[in-house]
Amino acid sequence: MMQEMNTDLVDNQDRAVELQQLGFVTSGIVHDFNNLLTTILGEAGMALREMPPDCVGRDRVERVEKTAKYAARLVGSLMAYVSGRETFQETVDLNLLITDTVSLLHTTYERIDFQLYLAHHLPSFRAREGHIQQVAMNLLINAAQAIRNNQGIVRVRTGDTFLSTAQSVAGDNQLRPGRYVFLQVSDNGPGIREELLDHIFDPFFTARFQGRGLGLATVVSILSQYGGGIVVENLQDTGTSFTVYIPYNSQSLCVG
Repeated sequence: MMQEMNTDLVDNQDRAVELQQLGFVTSGIVHDFNNLLTTILGEAGMALREMPPDCVGRDRVERVEKTAKYAARLVGSLMAYVSGRETFQETVDLNLLITDTVSLLHTTYERIDFQLYLAHHLPSFRAREGHIQQVAMNLLINAAQAIRNNQGIVRVRTGDTFLSTAQSVAGDNQLRPGRYVFLQVSDNGPGIREELLDHIFDPFFTARFQGRGLGLATVVSILSQYGGGIVVENLQDTGTSFTVYIPYNSQSLCVG
């Protein structure tokens, strides 16, 4: 018994060392990537200042700058996570964030019709904007990839709701009763086989089932930090729907 305990202790110590080394390596990579993004943003900004408003190709440079800014926010979130720093929270306008995120994807997924149904006077909430944009981006990309090479529709809805009782969500978590902003992303793809729905949020799910699961484990982790969660269901006709819930308080500012 004592020998087994000592073996487990050594194994745990080895894993701790490996994780610490991985953290150092990741921190260095993230720092270098951030420097590359700084160069891209600088060059794009200089190009835009030198280009007249009606210059051919200006819209493409603007998209490069916008995408690089989005990547920089994600890198900032990752740097904060790796370093263990407290992340700065800000007031998030979900409708504006969704509009900006969809505009980034239009060029990549030209055959997808992104339809937005954004609630008026949607309450804001406190979070790190880069985290919430990462959630939205992962859900939108998953929906677009589920449609594969076909023309399809991705419907995006926002709104707010009150949960009178606790609700089960992915990751064996539960939402407490209260007020929530929600984001729903639905597609008209082939849907998910019922026996796979319980595994869709498992890490490395896409290694086994192509077209679904990219980043969904990360989505669950991010939402858990804010007391939120996500549920998935197959639609009656065709496709799949993911609904994200993020809590807010009654004093939250309504935007839009």
